[in-house]
Amino acid sequence: MRRGPPPASAPADGANVLARTGFAPFTVALDTKYVTATVRADAVVLAPGAKQTVRFSLSDAAHRPVQGEAALMVVNDAVLQLTGYRPPDLVKLVYAEQPISLRYADNRGALVLTTPSRPLEKGWGFGGGLSSGDADPRVRRAFSALAYFAGAVRTDAHGNASATFTLPDDLTTWRVMVVSTTADGRFGNGETTFHTTAEQNQALAATFHVFPTFLQQSKLTMADLQSFSENTNPLVVALEPVAKNLGPTMRSVDILAPYLKQLFIKLGPLITAAKTGLPAT
Repeated sequence: MRRGPPPASAPADGANVLARTGFAPFTVALDTKYVTATVRADAVVLAPGAKQTVRFSLSDAAHRPVQGEAALMVVNDAVLQLTGYRPPDLVKLVYAEQPISLRYADNRGALVLTTPSRPLEKGWGFGGGLSSGDADPRVRRAFSALAYFAGAVRTDAHGNASATFTLPDDLTTWRVMVVSTTADGRFGNGETTFHTTAEQNQALAATFHVFPTFLQQSKLTMADLQSFSENTNPLVVALEPVAKNLGPTMRSVDILAPYLKQLFIKLGPLITAAKTGLPAT
């Protein structure tokens, strides 16, 4: 806002008499912007579908507890290895060096003066909506690449927090990743892993123990079939010329078949008389 009388003349350098801008660079020590996030899981190995509790704590460079909050995610590590994804370092993003600049802008053109219409609520037959009942009674198996996610888990005054959740049915390594922040603008990442295996479930483990026996029996059966094929191959080779020689004979039989039929018809009464004898005269 301009105060006082208007300027008597324009500045000699051609600048705007109503605005002045100055720049002063400054640096931020990034070491003080980090907190340490220590993560651990209550169980290192457990059965699929079991309950797991993950705990984490925040502390500063002097190992003093820090109160804050964090995003907590538990992800199938096999999926993460496809791309090598890890959460970003927020200190480097938030406190990244920026060029010295100043931009004047007016955002009044972005004002929305009309109220958007309310989206139509979905109903029956559209995969959800107003119905709170079970629309699909089919039995499903709980397989998921994401076992748990919470966007803002707050710590207590001592910097500790925990979360308990039920695992999916995947047999894999799960990676727990924490991205934390504090009220004074400090950030920190932490992670750990745990495993779900069939050995922790007796029924599932027994099923997996059957597979080696099944594979061994399959190998023996295939070996027997291969041996049978090798033993019968010479016989097939020997019968091949015989089959070729039978071709003309079979064609001759087809030609003689009508004549043989007439012959057997005529022999019919003679065969009957031979069995019963000639009639008395």
